[in-house]
Amino acid sequence: MQHDKLRRGLAASAVGALAVTGLTVATSPAHAAEGDGARMVSQSTGTASLRVDIAWDIGERPPTVELVAERLDADATLRFEVNADPGAADDSPGWTPVGDSFAPPGRFVRHEWDGLIGAQSAAGSSVAIRVAATTGDGTTYSTVRDVAVEGLDGDHSVRFRTAELSYFTQPYADSSRTSTLAVVRGNTSATDGAVQLSWWHSGAGEFRGTTAAAVSPADLKYFDGTDSTTVPGGAFDAVLDITGYDAASPDGSLAIRAVRDSDGFLFADVPEAQVITSVSVPTAGPVGSKGMPVRIEVADQDLRSIPGAEVRRTSDGSLVGYTDGRGAVVVLQPTETTESYYVNATDVDAYEEGVDVVTADIVAPAYQPIPSGTRAVLADGDVFDDDEYREGDVAIQLLDQEGTPLRQAGVELGYALHRAGTQQPELTSATTDARGRVVVPFDPEGEDGRYRLVHTVPGADVPTEATATFVAGDARLRLTPAKGKTPSGGKIKYVGRLTIGKLPLPRPPHRPALPARHRDQARSQGRRRHQGRRQAQAHREGPHPQERHLHRRRHRQGRTRPARRERPAPRHRQDRQGAAHRPRHLHPETAQRLTRRTDPWG
Repeated sequence: MQHDKLRRGLAASAVGALAVTGLTVATSPAHAAEGDGARMVSQSTGTASLRVDIAWDIGERPPTVELVAERLDADATLRFEVNADPGAADDSPGWTPVGDSFAPPGRFVRHEWDGLIGAQSAAGSSVAIRVAATTGDGTTYSTVRDVAVEGLDGDHSVRFRTAELSYFTQPYADSSRTSTLAVVRGNTSATDGAVQLSWWHSGAGEFRGTTAAAVSPADLKYFDGTDSTTVPGGAFDAVLDITGYDAASPDGSLAIRAVRDSDGFLFADVPEAQVITSVSVPTAGPVGSKGMPVRIEVADQDLRSIPGAEVRRTSDGSLVGYTDGRGAVVVLQPTETTESYYVNATDVDAYEEGVDVVTADIVAPAYQPIPSGTRAVLADGDVFDDDEYREGDVAIQLLDQEGTPLRQAGVELGYALHRAGTQQPELTSATTDARGRVVVPFDPEGEDGRYRLVHTVPGADVPTEATATFVAGDARLRLTPAKGKTPSGGKIKYVGRLTIGKLPLPRPPHRPALPARHRDQARSQGRRRHQGRRQAQAHREGPHPQERHLHRRRHRQGRTRPARRERPAPRHRQDRQGAAHRPRHLHPETAQRLTRRTDPWG
């Protein structure tokens, strides 16, 4: 539906911006002239939605707009009216009554308007809406003008789904927690963002306690006027601070509003105060290396969740935390311990028998790691020069249930290594060594290209396989510019790039970049050792990729030592970018003098 939102002015946008911060803001209808007998409370945002999204099957509900007004004169009879002219004055023609009149009692009155003005639908247009309050002294009006009515294709629908309203007043003055809290839940046609929640303070004539409730995706049952179907939508739930609400006032009614451009309302004549009555531990575990998560839930006299309740450990009275909107708090209990927890019902922190409510003893056993997964180990990264390959550089690592490497020998695993694009061979069976690894044989003299490593995953109910890929081959050094000239004593700046095929050769994961002071020291030593063999001069920034030949490799016992091996005879090749024949295997310090890099690895 198209409509000009700017015509509603800046007020709604400014209020929305403040609401995200959690500040209390007054959002009285910007276009409403308050009457003596009643005032319009709904549609203050300037948007109304006919769409009704619900999260459970309660039968087909026709498209409606929720109209809400507050009775100011206890003896007034209220009636809602709509005008197709969005700027209609109170004495303008065209005002059409919708629904029946509302005679006393009740502070708040509401009506589900079907969106019709006579026989004409208001969807896709802007209208004026008002409440008329009639007493023996006459009729007065409270009017909201320029309200855009969205049809069934709108995306600003919002409705509550909380069945009953109740509240919990925190008694924890020493912790500065004395708020009055209410849990509310609802649905919206939006799938992300937030819904702004607040409650109506009749005395001040404003909404207070604004809270932004995050929207999470949820499937909703949607009724289009003819049939119902399931559509993507959103759900929200939040703890609303209603501090200042007086249930003991002559009229203890409470109205809570949800706003997502359009608005929805939740009412209670007199919400019920919650009393801490029970505590339970519905879930505990699984046990991890750092402890066992224990979920503690607190409920009231009617088994409703209590928000903001204080939970402590019985052993030392230390604070665990405060319950969320679902009345729950989760604590990580150390392994090999026994503990119980109590809900503090007063401002006294220490456990009071007969006052506070305590759980049974919760036992957290010792952590027992079990084989639950595997991970491919590629010591030189997933793109490497096969001349750098050493036995053990390609392996499968056993993992426990937390994804941590598990050093357990004798666990049987299956694997298959083959060129990508070729048929996968039968799995080879092997058992893990003392490090929890299976070394996968790889032939560095084989064909260059991409390889697939398929391996089994232990611990799954159904046999599962995982796949890792890597590229191995002969690396090529490309220099930019490909060639150049310089007078005697001059300098040429090169940018080097090592690739295998078209893929850049990354820095090996086991070789961190040298600190600047170490690089400077290496350069100085290299210059002194190779003064007589200089072919050119270059300044470089950062380590050159050829420094990978200086990498330290692991000794069989886990110690490190410099890599020493017989290197193959240099093979000269023409660089694809036109560089002259250049030795493929450069001494690292010679490479330092030949190359300057601003981005050493890219």
